[in-house]
Amino acid sequence: MTVNKKYYKTIIFLSLIIIFILGLYLRLKFVYGPQMKLSPDAINYDIMVKQFLTKGFLAYRETSSNAYVVPGYPLFLSFIYSIFGYSLDSPFTMVRVIQAFISSASILLVFFIGREVISNRVGLISAFFFAMYLPFIQSVTLILTEVLYTFFFLLYIFLQIKTLKSHNFILNVLSGILFALAVLIRPSIFPLFAFPYIYKFIVSKDKKVIKEFAFFTLAIILTMLPWWIRNYLTLGKVVILSTGSGNPLFAGTFPYLDYSNMKYVPPQEQFKEGIRLIIQGFTTNTLLYLKWFTIGKFFYIFSKPWYFSTTFLTLVYLHHIIVVLGFIGVLFAIHSKQIRVLALFVVLLVLLQLMFIPEARYAYPIMPLLMVLSAYIIEYLFFNNNKKEPAAT
Repeated sequence: MTVNKKYYKTIIFLSLIIIFILGLYLRLKFVYGPQMKLSPDAINYDIMVKQFLTKGFLAYRETSSNAYVVPGYPLFLSFIYSIFGYSLDSPFTMVRVIQAFISSASILLVFFIGREVISNRVGLISAFFFAMYLPFIQSVTLILTEVLYTFFFLLYIFLQIKTLKSHNFILNVLSGILFALAVLIRPSIFPLFAFPYIYKFIVSKDKKVIKEFAFFTLAIILTMLPWWIRNYLTLGKVVILSTGSGNPLFAGTFPYLDYSNMKYVPPQEQFKEGIRLIIQGFTTNTLLYLKWFTIGKFFYIFSKPWYFSTTFLTLVYLHHIIVVLGFIGVLFAIHSKQIRVLALFVVLLVLLQLMFIPEARYAYPIMPLLMVLSAYIIEYLFFNNNKKEPAAT
């Protein structure tokens, strides 16, 4: 039995290494292949970083300090620019190479999440999905937040899952730090900061959870405090996340992206105007807005992958497999405690995205969780669950 377990661990390790190498190869293949034209967001990030390194202030799309975007990704780029230089040209190739390795590291994180929640087999299937999924491969070439955010988001998810299984206060602090770092790269997950602890308290009824949540929250506050202090001292007002969140909410209030009746609204007023339009829409045209804010936006987000090339078109079909099986997994979580937390994360993240403009890009950070849920369904359907595999230790 000991020999079998030893061979089993070796097979798992070698399989994971092969998947990692394959994923890294595919990513570097795109890094050193033909590049797409920089998006407007990428151009603005490039300008912002050079402005920060030469003039010492953070400003997106402006020439004076602002908090239009959170600082995580610009500071990440600034670190790379300062090391590899930008006087002759921006070091986009090095950014892409580093992002290729970060995305490949996320392959390992998906494996560990799958293993922690269910089994080694589910971890390997999830890792294979992540390695081969076309948007994850091609996105390393983009000067955008997706790759860096997804790494920190998955690292947070992994630690949070471990935290839910214990009363280790160090894990709670580390989870809080990682959560804050993910928010400082992309703030979309911020409204869910209390969810795991509410869930744990409901399930366990243990008052220790309150203390754990306090440690978690304190870690978030201390990690984000420099950003808050900077905003108050520089801008003269409290900015918890960023000032640019109103635009996607406002743009998402128009059913099926019909902007024929859209009027100009100043950026600082877009969040307030978006809320007003939502209330007005549900009041005057309830059925249309109910459909738009549910199945309408859901279809826009998940019906096709966010990708940028027709190369390896067969890999596109993987998206539909993951989405279908993943949401079957969400439904299956009603009867399976193993995957319930992941399923609830998916549901809450989707509900948050339904508030904003629906784009396939917004499915990007949700897809890794759907991959784990898909792998769970595959294991359930095709492997004998009565025979327990060797422990994942």
